[in-house]
Amino acid sequence: MKITKSKLRRIIKEELNRVVESSDMSQDRAVKQIVRAIQINPHLTEEYLNAWEKMTTGDDPAGAVKEFSEAIGYVPSGGIFGTMPERGSEQEHLMSVVGGVRFMSRRIKSGVEYPTSEEISEMVTTSTEDMKKARAARAERPQGRPKYGIGGTHERWN
Repeated sequence: MKITKSKLRRIIKEELNRVVESSDMSQDRAVKQIVRAIQINPHLTEEYLNAWEKMTTGDDPAGAVKEFSEAIGYVPSGGIFGTMPERGSEQEHLMSVVGGVRFMSRRIKSGVEYPTSEEISEMVTTSTEDMKKARAARAERPQGRPKYGIGGTHERWN
């Protein structure tokens, strides 16, 4: 049985679409990013989840970013030619947080069913617990030095 190039391309395309549709949403870049952002800034969890709901259910992700920046109290100074916030200040931190949400909003694909904010909260809890378990396992492992130096294959001279 012969398969033409066009049939083969169509079969491959259909299989790729099937795999992408059945893939786990926890591996999506936007989902990974919001989980990590909540872990880094747990005091902004509610604001992150509200922005997530607006970005995934609404038609205006840029509006969700603007509402998020207002909710956390970040006010940009003077448009494009405004001064940058002082290094290490609270405004610089808020600017980077808003930048992360803006970046995340660009990763959201239309027509894709994303997890709800409750599911994101569960992912954050699970991921945090897994990280704590891995950290504890690393702490229990003995950290010894190799017998003959660090990675060398030569024996010591007596």
